[in-house]
Amino acid sequence: MIKPAYQKHCHITKKWDLYTFENFRDFLRTSEDIDQVQNRTTEIIDMSKIISLDMYICPFALRSMIGHTMISFRCSDGKNICLSVEAEIKLHKQYGLFRGFLFGYRSRYIRGTERDILNLRAFRHEKVYKYPIHISTQHIKELFLDIVKESNKAESWRLNYNLFSNNCTTWLWRIARKHFPIHKRHYSLLINSLLPKYLHKLGVVKISEKEVFHKINY
Repeated sequence: MIKPAYQKHCHITKKWDLYTFENFRDFLRTSEDIDQVQNRTTEIIDMSKIISLDMYICPFALRSMIGHTMISFRCSDGKNICLSVEAEIKLHKQYGLFRGFLFGYRSRYIRGTERDILNLRAFRHEKVYKYPIHISTQHIKELFLDIVKESNKAESWRLNYNLFSNNCTTWLWRIARKHFPIHKRHYSLLINSLLPKYLHKLGVVKISEKEVFHKINY
């Protein structure tokens, strides 16, 4: 049996500029127990109110060289949509790097609040670093549209997770490079601790704006 966090997937529908996220995850966390209060909601996002985009990196392996990449869209009404591409883990099991190399997991596309997805890492005592992305609001909205489309499609295809070719960074990269001048294949896709430096060279990220994420209180 898979963990409850992965038992329902978030499906997104569109009507004009309004995007409805069904099974939008907002687990209420007060400890490291990742499935403590399984709160899922229906969230409606007005695309016209999307104003900014942040990237989060959480180092976890090989002396912090490999980490987990997440992004979060922010709206002028205070809402946020955090996306995390993850390996589907069974109940009472831990993620294994070796199995991750061998397509041993199914990919899951988690859409939820920052206080759910980011707080989980904070309660695990993992460091999460925030990097604001400096692109035009129009490009941010176009990226949002592509991610909505591709994540809906990816869930129905039941893709497998792989550390080399289909991980939390490469999946986002394939979509983002449609909008930004980034190389199709770059070593920072595997060693994503180097990704902020590469994006800094492109003028998309300012290293000086790096922040450490702290728990969001309820």
